[in-house]
Amino acid sequence: MSMTTERNPFVIGQWVRGEKFFGREEIITELLLGHRQAVWVAGLRRMGKTSLLREIERRVLQNSASPYLPLYWDLEGSANDGTLRESLLAALDETAGRLAVDKAWEALSTPEIIRKIQKAARQQEKTLFLLCDEVEALLTVAKDDPHLLGRLRRVMQASEGMRCILTATRRLARLETLDIAGSKADLAVETSPFLHGFTPPLYLSPLSEAEAQPLLQQAQFTIENQKMLLQLSGGHPFLLQILAKRTLENGAVDPAFESMQHDETLQNFFVVDYNTLQAEEKSFFSRCAESKVSVSATSASESMARQTLLALGMLCERDGLLQLRSPLFNTWLAAIRSEVTLTVTPSHATDLRTLRRGERIGAYEILHEIARGGMGVVYCGRDIHLQRLAAIKLLNPELMQDETHRARLLAEARAISQLQHPNIAMIYAVEFLGKAPCLCMEYIDGQRLDEWAQNKNLASRLEVARQTASALAAAHRIGIIHRDLKPSNILVRSDGVSKLLDFGIARQLNAANRLTSTGQTPGTLAYMSPEQVSNRDTDARSDVFSFGVVLYELVTGVRPFQGDYELALAYAIVNEKPTPPRELQPTLPKSLEELILRALQKNPTARLADGEEVLKELEKIR
Repeated sequence: MSMTTERNPFVIGQWVRGEKFFGREEIITELLLGHRQAVWVAGLRRMGKTSLLREIERRVLQNSASPYLPLYWDLEGSANDGTLRESLLAALDETAGRLAVDKAWEALSTPEIIRKIQKAARQQEKTLFLLCDEVEALLTVAKDDPHLLGRLRRVMQASEGMRCILTATRRLARLETLDIAGSKADLAVETSPFLHGFTPPLYLSPLSEAEAQPLLQQAQFTIENQKMLLQLSGGHPFLLQILAKRTLENGAVDPAFESMQHDETLQNFFVVDYNTLQAEEKSFFSRCAESKVSVSATSASESMARQTLLALGMLCERDGLLQLRSPLFNTWLAAIRSEVTLTVTPSHATDLRTLRRGERIGAYEILHEIARGGMGVVYCGRDIHLQRLAAIKLLNPELMQDETHRARLLAEARAISQLQHPNIAMIYAVEFLGKAPCLCMEYIDGQRLDEWAQNKNLASRLEVARQTASALAAAHRIGIIHRDLKPSNILVRSDGVSKLLDFGIARQLNAANRLTSTGQTPGTLAYMSPEQVSNRDTDARSDVFSFGVVLYELVTGVRPFQGDYELALAYAIVNEKPTPPRELQPTLPKSLEELILRALQKNPTARLADGEEVLKELEKIR
């Protein structure tokens, strides 16, 4: 195949419209002419949701007879009414005078401004066509002010003077079950009706062969190569254009495809999309990757998962069999299942260079390396002034990618440093090596909880459990959530005193890597709560669940949830009930079994509320 890179017409990583926009005629017709005034368009990342809205905006503006006045509104980064208002006013500024902004609007709430825009559209004898992008931001808004979400729902759905389109990944479905406990609201407010008016969603599926053909003809690919490019990419517009671009650059399809198989950034996009799936969808997706699944052989419980995965474009049907739509998905899924962490190389990787004995970080002299992992590197150091040992935890600089992460890490470190709790490892100082933050902490000469527990009697194990619960209770009282409770973060000294490590650090790691990694090692995953596995917001009750896993293992010798690989383990955490502890260890007190099983409830509202309640129950068991 003879190819040239003189003209590469493919657009990567940017929204397109007009002559660069291909296909989507059926869904555009539905959104412009369909009977539904409020619609959620759901799709994978990079499926072209922004381009779809921009193309609709262009077509409406070019049609002088259109009854609509379009307004494209990007909600990305919005967290409350103030930031929503700012993004909406910015959207109005981009309308080139179609919608004039009154200075007084800056003092109004977001719902009030939308009503003002509706009125302005009516004055032009038009219906406002509100095109809302990156609507996952409403998950954060709902937590901050659920009352605001209700007001937005009323103005965006119930009004006859508006047509409203939302685009978002399926993460938005979490609005249906959002637990607003701990939010700023002073009473419970049901948020689920917001989406009821926008569902069922319309799915933005991959490009069909007919839709992809004119896109690929831009580079004059042969019909044979067009079919190969479409089959390898699965019709995903982002993957298709990257594959086409690299094919032109490499002169052949095979090396271009191979480069994509090992591209960590593309793998990360897949991981994010995969993590938006429900547990049953993940399980069914994995089953289709492992073996040939007949369309007619799916069970009733799998039917919804099948329909959703087909609509999203993650599965396809060929000759009556279900399979992953792109062979790239097989490669990336295999990487997840083999527990390969897919991470973007830190932009300041040199900050994590190996430190040698005698090097200094602030007042601390490096003695030797203790451990190295995904979070960073831990060294044993010495305070040159006080001559005491310290654990120097050099964290991944990606944790400081933005000021929010930096401020949160410092605030939580400051709060923990002031606790002075006997069962929490003290934080002496926070230093920086370039962009990499360093936590200088109390050095603990002890064993991991699981190693220490061997050959210990029940009374000794429960005493350490009470100490750990006391540490959690102290942190929960000041609003600090651990989020990474596991045996390796609990060290027990030879005198029987336990120390809980790494408060707050897991939260920063998760925030920094949420969009760029599979998330956790298998050891960490085993102790995660269902809401963590499902990538939902967490509070103290997530720590209670993790404590329940640790306690279960401490008194039975096995973990409550098992799986041969990561996906199976995650499914078990979210869906399966653990074996009652007394079936494994009949001599355990019944009250202890009841405490553990309550801590391991799938629904956070059914668990003990925080470490304080856990401690009170443990104190009753002697």
